[in-house]
Amino acid sequence: MKKVRFILAIHDHQPVGNFDDVFQTATEKAYAPFLDVLEAFPEIPVALHVSGPLLEWLEAHVPSVVERILTGVRRGQITPVGGGFYEPILALLPERDRQGQLETMTAWWKQRCDAAPRGVWTTERIWEAELARTCADGGAAFTLLDDSIFRAAGVEGAALDGYYVSEDQGRVLALFPISEELRYRIPFREPDDVVEFLASRAREESDATPVVVYGDDGEKFGSWPKTHVLCYGERWLARFFEALRREREWVRMTTFEEALENVAPLGKLFLPDSSYREMTEWVMPATRIEAYDELVHDLNRAGLLERARPFLRGGFYRNFRTKYVEADRLYTKMMEVSAKVDRIPARSKAKIGERARQALYRGQCNCAYWHGVFGGLYLPHLRAAVYENLIEAERLAESASRPADAPTREESDFDLDGRIEARLANDALAVYVDPARGGHAWEIDLRPQRFNLLATLARRHEAYHRLVPQAVTESEATGHAASIHDVVLTKERGLERWLVVDDLPRESFVDRVFDRVPSPEDLCFGREVERGRLSRIDYSIAKPRGASVRLTGRADVDGATLHVTKSFALAGNEPRLEVSYAVEHGGGAPIKRVFTVACDFALLTGTADDRYYLAPGGRRLGVLGSTGRLDDASAISLVDGWQQIACRLAADRPVTFLHYPVHTVSQSEAGFEKIFQSACVVMATPLHLGPGDSWSLTITLEIRQLERRATGS
Repeated sequence: MKKVRFILAIHDHQPVGNFDDVFQTATEKAYAPFLDVLEAFPEIPVALHVSGPLLEWLEAHVPSVVERILTGVRRGQITPVGGGFYEPILALLPERDRQGQLETMTAWWKQRCDAAPRGVWTTERIWEAELARTCADGGAAFTLLDDSIFRAAGVEGAALDGYYVSEDQGRVLALFPISEELRYRIPFREPDDVVEFLASRAREESDATPVVVYGDDGEKFGSWPKTHVLCYGERWLARFFEALRREREWVRMTTFEEALENVAPLGKLFLPDSSYREMTEWVMPATRIEAYDELVHDLNRAGLLERARPFLRGGFYRNFRTKYVEADRLYTKMMEVSAKVDRIPARSKAKIGERARQALYRGQCNCAYWHGVFGGLYLPHLRAAVYENLIEAERLAESASRPADAPTREESDFDLDGRIEARLANDALAVYVDPARGGHAWEIDLRPQRFNLLATLARRHEAYHRLVPQAVTESEATGHAASIHDVVLTKERGLERWLVVDDLPRESFVDRVFDRVPSPEDLCFGREVERGRLSRIDYSIAKPRGASVRLTGRADVDGATLHVTKSFALAGNEPRLEVSYAVEHGGGAPIKRVFTVACDFALLTGTADDRYYLAPGGRRLGVLGSTGRLDDASAISLVDGWQQIACRLAADRPVTFLHYPVHTVSQSEAGFEKIFQSACVVMATPLHLGPGDSWSLTITLEIRQLERRATGS
């Protein structure tokens, strides 16, 4: 009798910072109904990985679901799979944090049901060779990875029906392949179709007993579009379990632990650094994705795709940091904070060390560090949550090692690009300045609020943008539930209008020269062209003067050489940043243009009534998502009633204030969506200079904490 061992592994996760209603909906539509069906089939074992952010939320809001999971573990139907507690990409972390994350997850299970997971769910199934040692040192015996990685190592066909062992630095770990074919069939094909696939993998039992693994997101069973009706209204999940029960004579439901005990490994294998196939595609630059898709299409049409697939290579996960500078800045901030937490003096570790480590670990949650079919990096609330925790960990670490009564100035390669940047900090603000890229500020932390004003995102071309015009709304879609990798939906019509591409990252104190005062609409849609390259000056850092940063550089504009000095200074321990400009005409033709300074504010939403602009005197101008112009004014304020702060930009001379919203268009599991990323304020003033002339401007950014509501600017 032909038999096959089948392992069902489910991964449930919601990221740090996700909205309560998302947690609630996923619980009601997917997690709890899945347990309902599972409990009706006690003979069906499931390997379950639940991420730490979801476990914490469930314990606080729906503890009955946690108790049902623990009951399943105690009766032997559910076997827990460990991993990094806050769902980090383990490969990106220092080893000390990898072990800390793994230990936190193991401790959670031990404390509640005395069960130590023997396996590790490597987040996003991202594999790098040294993780064999990391996982083994963390107490794990196995992990599960996508079969595409095994194929890249030359493993095909029946050689995928089992597990291998790998090794790093003398530490051994078992590696189970996850079937990509099953990932696309479950739950989008009929249960009998899945059973038919298992039958194709079955063969007479021998020393190499076939083991087939399904491992994928639990959200597929109810949270993805139309899957709740499919899985529970149409009883797909129950019918699937009934089919497995019916075929139990030859489909032997098992666990990873049982397989390790009863099935010999297929051999030793070393996998290339990779992840699941879709991830290797998403990480590529947009033009490369388009070329890759064309190649796949051509190979498929020629009947060569399956033969070529093992030799097709996408990109490497770490290059999300080159594709998205915002992801790189999250990573480098995390690394900076991790080092600070690690340096907390021994005398302070008991008091604040654990709090700092937990905040750091929460700030390592992976979702905001990349973007694929899920919103991820494109979601402002996820980026804000990562920064919130990293800023908190940093504040705690610094409070243990330095006095808090004066600003500090540091020069270091903060963003790990081989160049030196500057950081100014006091108890209220931390400001990061990049001399090599226009002297822009790329991070402004409001430290008491644990909020980065520049946690925004630039508008860029994405490969999937070519599909936006043909997308349909969910109500217009026809047919049954389909994988989110195959469906083209949109949350609203007319998104093509917002497919704008920025020429620079969204930062603050970005300086440009224009022919005239631009309109906010032209700025919003990228229709203005900068004169010269003022925004791209490669500045030098001048000799330090206390807690300030002074930059010097030059730019050529319309045949004129401009010498520019740009200075950043904090005002004692106050939440006030002063940025001063001095421009000298160094020779050439006279210049008669408009000098502008742009500042972005990532205040999370542009449509709420309590997020708005104020003119001097308290006149309300419009919500943060509006466009507008304020002439001959000395200041403008951006009010965030939710965070109870007002950000006031003031100039030492009357200027024209222009403001506009920054929206991106991205894909998510529910379709294309327009997302408010930041409000941009541009200050414009004439720049009329002849040879030997000089010009200056000082801008002050001040943050005020509001009591209940704003009364003026």
